[in-house]
Amino acid sequence: MSTTEAIDLSASEQSGPIRLNGVFKVRIIKAEPHVKQSNGNKSIKLTCEVTEPATIEQDGEVREVAGREVRSWVGVEPKNGKYPQLRALHDACGIPLSFPGFGEDGMPIDVRYEGSEMYVELSTTEEQKKDSSQQPMINPATGKALVSYQTSIRQFLPKN
Repeated sequence: MSTTEAIDLSASEQSGPIRLNGVFKVRIIKAEPHVKQSNGNKSIKLTCEVTEPATIEQDGEVREVAGREVRSWVGVEPKNGKYPQLRALHDACGIPLSFPGFGEDGMPIDVRYEGSEMYVELSTTEEQKKDSSQQPMINPATGKALVSYQTSIRQFLPKN
């Protein structure tokens, strides 16, 4: 390929990671049973995609966020005879609070989560990457610590 046009690559720098903080509307695209290895507690692993807003302004530029996936694990183990996380999920999605019980896999019987939409509060945290000896990993080219970003659902917001 050849061109006689001047090329300026400075405008095509890679942007930093998208950090989702605040209230977003999400759609559940997958709900599956999950068992925590450390204690055997059952939960529902939700995979959701952001639907609103479609874009956010971050670091002085407009960033597309629609379709970004976020995950959450909703405990289905009772606490003092109640199910606070599961109730919050049902309240946020407008799903009935009564159902016939739990299946062997820990999933509520006759409840369909996929396709449900809800408002949630998202939070993105920065975590420093560590090597096998738990020492911070350093980028040899920049001398800076390597970091990763984790976005999680902090709270399900009830439908009103």
